Amino acid sequence: MKLAAHITFFYNPSRLQYLKKVIEALLEIDSRIDIYIYTNKKILLYKNIPNINLKIFTYRKSLISRFSKKSFLDKIGIKWFIHPFYLAWENRNYIERMVDDYDIQIYLEDDIEFKKENFEYWLKFNKKALSNNYKLGFFRHEIDKKNRRLLTDVTRPLTEIIELEGQKFLLNRHNPYCGFWIMDKKELKAFIKSPEWKLEFDAYGIREKAAIGWHGKNMNRYKGTIVPLLEDTEGYITPHEATVHHLPNNYVGRGSFCSIEFPLRYSEV
Repeated sequence: MKLAAHITFFYNPSRLQYLKKVIEALLEIDSRIDIYIYTNKKILLYKNIPNINLKIFTYRKSLISRFSKKSFLDKIGIKWFIHPFYLAWENRNYIERMVDDYDIQIYLEDDIEFKKENFEYWLKFNKKALSNNYKLGFFRHEIDKKNRRLLTDVTRPLTEIIELEGQKFLLNRHNPYCGFWIMDKKELKAFIKSPEWKLEFDAYGIREKAAIGWHGKNMNRYKGTIVPLLEDTEGYITPHEATVHHLPNNYVGRGSFCSIEFPLRYSEV
């Protein structure tokens, strides 16, 4: 199985700590995974690991907040006039060219810790979800001072349950965003042919458009985003592996964010 991961990193020395954790978690999945980092500045990380590749683009902090990727400025290569958030779109040209080179590809924001247990969860449940035209979901979590895992993006209880092939799943219609996406070759090839691959859809900001993948709001590829429910002594529970750590923990205590503790438990379904 050949894997690739793509990470956008607009240079900020204070965020290098998160990038390092993201890379280390990916290498624990498979030390041979090819990691592509799309950045605006050369950074010295893991010089002795040949499968870590830097792709450098000349984005700078800009006063211009909105430009289309098809804008005149972009066509003539003056990227420093364009909002630096568009750096998050650069990976797509490379992914298109290498789609046949890998069995599975992952896109990650630079602060999403996708671990081996998350990958194994995806391998276990992805085919069942896809065969029923659903997307296997993940949640982002943050950790508070009491060491609780709190959901970053889901701010209200999820109550819809479906059953597929004898397995119960929780349906997330509220907010399926998790800061990354993962696809096998077949699904990725279909995604590349879609309008959504060209970011032609509503909702989400510039960076979030790149990270939502093919399962965002206002998209119709899947019937919905689902997370399995497992039986335990008190009823049903979401798997611990169905959540990834948003490393900065910067939504804790902000409004309705991080108000629901993970894992989610259900006494009856």
